[in-house]
Amino acid sequence: MTRSEWSLIALLGTAFLISRYDFALMSLALPDIQRDLGIAEQELGQFVGYTRLGALAALPLALLADFAGRRRLLMATIAGFTACTIGTAFAQTPEQFILLQTIARAFTSADEILSAIMILEMVATARRGIAIGILAAFGGLGDGLASAAYPLSTYFEDGWRTLYLLAAIPILPLIYARRFLKESVKFAAAQSTGLNIFSAAKQMLRDKKRMVAVVALAITYHLPISAGLAFMSKYLQESCSYSSGNVALLFLIGGSVALTGNLLGGYLTDKIGRRIGFAFFSIILCAGFHGFYGASCQIAPYAWVVALTGVFATHAIFLTITGELFPTIGRVTVSAICQAFAAIALVAGLFLESQLYTLLGSHAAAITFLLPSFLIAAFIALTMVPETGSKELTEI
Repeated sequence: MTRSEWSLIALLGTAFLISRYDFALMSLALPDIQRDLGIAEQELGQFVGYTRLGALAALPLALLADFAGRRRLLMATIAGFTACTIGTAFAQTPEQFILLQTIARAFTSADEILSAIMILEMVATARRGIAIGILAAFGGLGDGLASAAYPLSTYFEDGWRTLYLLAAIPILPLIYARRFLKESVKFAAAQSTGLNIFSAAKQMLRDKKRMVAVVALAITYHLPISAGLAFMSKYLQESCSYSSGNVALLFLIGGSVALTGNLLGGYLTDKIGRRIGFAFFSIILCAGFHGFYGASCQIAPYAWVVALTGVFATHAIFLTITGELFPTIGRVTVSAICQAFAAIALVAGLFLESQLYTLLGSHAAAITFLLPSFLIAAFIALTMVPETGSKELTEI
């Protein structure tokens, strides 16, 4: 990895870290948020689901990035996310919380897509997979930071609200630092040839099989994942009698181990290909979630590490696949379309979880029912998605 590549990854990865902190904090503090805002148990899955809808709003932001460039939008997304994070700390009703976190999710989803595309367009072909893995690892560090910060909520009068407020502090210097970010070389080159989003759209419509494949992958992979992650802290505290401190300790130590999934997923897919790597880690992910929710509480911590390793690895590979499969002009838009379908699947999974909870009587049983979708995603990756590893973006 060259010095300029490391600098780019560090600048974009730091924002990844903070956005993942925000995301993980909601899962960790969900029991506290539920009590504070008065959310009924049977409505909890829907409450979380509504906040995930913000990824749909990332689509118009992505369209702007394919018109105006990656750099400008990366400035806007970080500023918008900061404002929403501060606002979340002052939410007084479930509706206010949902609104602020939905808008925050729009900005973070767009930022995540743009960051991944910048890496893919600016890093050498042989290192694209591991570069995305490192970028995603910054997100894993955000999970760890949230785990370390969550026990501190007991020392603050406003609890989880203070943790959201503190998240905004390190973002402010990042907004300034992004002023020095250079535009993607490949985007500038594509613009200079006269290509635009409309010509790119025609090209994408001609390759319907590729579009159907990535959309199907996005839906089947994301359907169970949000419910599986969102209820982990709640399950440990209420079903396994973990204290909030014990949960945070597990998330911190286990998350540090699972963090290798990002790097391992990125490295292996540069060597063995994206399709095999995604399928392998999807199976690992399914097994981990099944062990966490379906086995005994003694096994839960180990299964949690396995599940999270799979989450980190598949997430990095998914970002790589969706970013590589389509032309430079239109690449961000297609990635955003995939994220939009992913968001719909995330919300659908959470709504299904709520209905299954009523039917089956427990969150663990409801989530376990959804897990075979990961195996369908593995099958789609192996049979429908074109291989993109070790190829120049112009050759794919």
